[in-house]
Amino acid sequence: MSKVIETSALVKVYGSRHGAVRALDGIDFNVEAGTITGLLGHNGAGKTTLLNILSGLLLPTSGSARVLGMDVVKDSKMIRRRTGLLPEGFSLYETDTAEENLKYIAALNDINGLEREKRIESALEVVGLHGMEDRRYSSFSRGMKQKLGIATLLVKDPEVFMLDEPTAGLDPEAAREFKDLMTRLSHEHGKTVLVSTHLLQEVAVLCTNITIITRGRIMLSGKVSDLRRELLEKTGYKIVLESRQREELVGNIRSIAGVQNIHEEGDLVTVEASRDIREDVAELALAKSLKITTIYCNQPSLEDIFMKYYEGRVS
Repeated sequence: MSKVIETSALVKVYGSRHGAVRALDGIDFNVEAGTITGLLGHNGAGKTTLLNILSGLLLPTSGSARVLGMDVVKDSKMIRRRTGLLPEGFSLYETDTAEENLKYIAALNDINGLEREKRIESALEVVGLHGMEDRRYSSFSRGMKQKLGIATLLVKDPEVFMLDEPTAGLDPEAAREFKDLMTRLSHEHGKTVLVSTHLLQEVAVLCTNITIITRGRIMLSGKVSDLRRELLEKTGYKIVLESRQREELVGNIRSIAGVQNIHEEGDLVTVEASRDIREDVAELALAKSLKITTIYCNQPSLEDIFMKYYEGRVS
């Protein structure tokens, strides 16, 4: 896949009465086209600063960053044209209707006439606000306001969506709808999505890639599937089996290379191993005519990955 975002040794320093604050400290960061990447970290980690630089709103102190092949310093205007940023705590005109707010966004981006009407209608349909175009923004719930914020990006039709804490304050249903929408944008329309958040549970089933940032530095970056596999290789595999022939099964499993511990509870058997032994277990069961009802590998959650790497418990 091609890279739509690339940074090298990116630094941002803010000055203050109390001295310089190094918000970004040598960031090397890449995002591949068509992926949904979670930028994870506690508040103050540098996530918002990074998004503002990538969207052309803030100049870096040193280092380089390119978005869609364009330099964030030299080509910031064009980057703002081709990307969409939804800041945390954004607001639209309270007394204007949904349609009036979207028309304003369209005008800012030189979208007029029939094309404007087409994009507004499509955006409202996609975010689930069709039929609410005449309602004032002030009457919308938090979730509806967030949907309209995403609609402003859809009207612009950017190649890259950047969203800062987009699910903060949303109820579970609104958060689920947001995640479904981001998945459709990526899978069906080929959009690249970068989601900045500290709410792991909100992006756990959304992101194909994650980057963990703390104190302005990248701690970890990669595909979620690869990071899960790496963590399993470092901390060990847990294979869960269910069989009514538990005793005979356990007696044979002990001979498989890599098995470290076996825990039994009813018909369930949990095998701790240094490698994925599911194929070995299946072959053994077939050879011994043993019936296994279920077999699966306990996969680390995104929170497991975040905590172990973020807290430095895996070297």
